[in-house]
This record gives sequence, structure tokens and C-alpha cells, in this order.
Amino acid sequence: ALLSGCITTGSQKNAGTPMNTNVTRIEDAPRIVKKSDGPKRNPHPNTEIAFGKLKEAEADSDAAKTQPEAQARLRDDARKAYQQALKLDPNNLEASRRLGQLYVKNGDFERANEIYRKMMARNPKDATLWYDLAMCHKRRQDFNESVRCLNKALELDPENREYQKKLGFTLAWMGHHDQGLTWLTRAQ
Repeated sequence: ALLSGCITTGSQKNAGTPMNTNVTRIEDAPRIVKKSDGPKRNPHPNTEIAFGKLKEAEADSDAAKTQPEAQARLRDDARKAYQQALKLDPNNLEASRRLGQLYVKNGDFERANEIYRKMMARNPKDATLWYDLAMCHKRRQDFNESVRCLNKALELDPENREYQKKLGFTLAWMGHHDQGLTWLTRAQ
């Protein structure tokens, strides 16, 4: 009997106390910020490069190889991404290399050559640029220039086995079998 006075029902509890309302006005409600409302920011060059690599990988996939239009569109998207990275950072070596390699894949050797020349003017001691230029010359079947560029790359990075192998194969394709074999043996 003593406890019965302490137990109250929910309706009895609210009847004696004022109701606490947490109602907010519409103006006070948190505003949802849309992506388009925020300030425009340029993406980081590495983000653009990653996007370009993704599009290039899609273009080189087996599915895209059966659809030339889709492959061309994907490579064009990759080209735009690399160019955007270069707009953000004109001295970005990776974006330049990727764009040059993409031009070589597309058979646009003049543009690739121009990109490599510009980057080599800024980075004359970068062996990777010499190697990429050598692969550009090799693809257009200018083997003498390819050998010259590979020799320069090996001069800058003499222990690089990939450069040694490419030089050996290029010399062999030119008919200089003994010299090619020497470089291939050294690479192994």
C-alpha cells in the first residue's frame, strides 16, 4: 500500500509538468549543402593522373579492344585527364610521361616527341624520359634514334636491366646481332 502512491502512469506524469518541446523553426534547421553550392576546387594533379590511368587501363582491356569507338573514347578521356594534370602542374613528370606514352599508343609520334623534348629540356638527366623517347622512335621504326636514346638512358642509369634488354633487342632487330647479344647477356 505504501508503494502505490509512488507509482504514476504516463498520463498523470505529463499532466502536472509542462511539456518540453524541441520544435525548431525551418530557418533554424540545419541546411543540407549540395555539392554544387560549395566553392569550386581544382583536383590534385595526382587525382587526374589516377583517373587517366584508369581510363587507359579500360581502353587496353579485352572488352574495349573489340569496340574501337569505345577504346578511342576511353583513350581520349585519359588524354584529357593527363592534360588537366599538366594544366594544374606544368612540371608534372608523370603526367607528361603518361601523355607521351598515350600519344605513342595512338600513333601520334609528333606530339609524343614534342612532349618528351619539352620535358627533357627541364629534366635532361632523367633516364626514364630518354627511355620513353627511345620507345617512341622504336615504335615508328626509327631504330638508329632509338639506339641513341637508349644509350643515353643507360649512360644515366647504367644498371637498369630493362634498358639493357631493350637496347639488345633493338640492336638485334637492326642486324647487329653480336652487339645485341652482348647487351642481352649483360641484362641477364
